[in-house]
Amino acid sequence: MLQLEVNGMTPVPVSLDDYYVDRELTPRDASGDYDFEALETLRLDLLPSTWSGCSAERKSRPPGTISWPARACHRGRQIALRENDILLLEGIHGLNPRLLAPSLGRRIFRVFVCPFAQLPFDRLTRVHASDVRLLRRIVRDRHTRGHNAVNSILRWPSVRVGERKNIFPFQHHADAVFDSSLIYELAVIKVYAERYLLEVPQSDPAYTTAFRLLGLLDRFVTIYPDQVPRTSILREFIGDSGFEY
Repeated sequence: MLQLEVNGMTPVPVSLDDYYVDRELTPRDASGDYDFEALETLRLDLLPSTWSGCSAERKSRPPGTISWPARACHRGRQIALRENDILLLEGIHGLNPRLLAPSLGRRIFRVFVCPFAQLPFDRLTRVHASDVRLLRRIVRDRHTRGHNAVNSILRWPSVRVGERKNIFPFQHHADAVFDSSLIYELAVIKVYAERYLLEVPQSDPAYTTAFRLLGLLDRFVTIYPDQVPRTSILREFIGDSGFEY
């Protein structure tokens, strides 16, 4: 967003979370649990009116804003696009061509943001990007959604299935790819994640994963969060960011 502003453009962010259907309308997966990763969790029927309303000097109002952990919908803010404004749509379905009208064509620029780097410990072992993403999620969901580590770990297989169904098949639509990996992030995340993982009881099904992640974090020297700039992307997960999410 900052780079767009440097280039003389004003980004207008819209989160796809604002378009969630009501809980009772949320589709379920094969095991009967709510499938929050599915495209059908979004009110796709409301998107066209939002985009059509986002022309110059016109306004449109997203249907609501999700407030975690209560997941209560609030009245959405108005959107008004002017000259040099860019609508910045954020969400896991952002690469899916079904999300936007084909008529928009070349006016769409898709960016895929994900941590890809896999830090090697030695010639045989490395930190896998999937573990980095899980640890990010454990900390973020504890801070912003009221979920404990058990909840995040047990939900992780469903998240991975959702990625394989709803994100990875559409990667080729990305016009740009941004690797959000930070070489120091696990040393910082350790400050929070270690405490949350230690709360997982040995009798819980999530304990095996929690124990493994604790062993991974033990290999890092702690870096305290006050050393992290408020403009760092890591602040999205640990909090106290200089930006609003």
